[in-house]
Amino acid sequence: MTNGLHTLVLPHLCIIFPYTHTYIHSGRTLNGAYAVARFLCRLAPPGAAALYGTTHLEKAEVDHWMEYSLTHLSPGPDQQKVLTRLDDILEPRVYLVGYNLSLADLAVYSFLRGK
Repeated sequence: MTNGLHTLVLPHLCIIFPYTHTYIHSGRTLNGAYAVARFLCRLAPPGAAALYGTTHLEKAEVDHWMEYSLTHLSPGPDQQKVLTRLDDILEPRVYLVGYNLSLADLAVYSFLRGK
């Protein structure tokens, strides 16, 4: 990928995120929507949106929320309790990680939107 393509793909990640499951880079294949999304975010040129966080702690929080969306947001008997907890977490803030949109927000949104 060229830097031009990075800047083209990353701002629209929320659109392609739920649909991109395989990515081929330098002859190697990467599978899984979350793995592909993380990879593309890590390729972002300096000055681009830091969707994967800017510190090690933010990156760990993004990973947490991506896993949380897979393990806790699926339909089940506790779904309402989980959604209420998510509402409580988001009540005092706008974003799940830090003060800007991140891959964590996109992961939770896309999982909830897809349901």
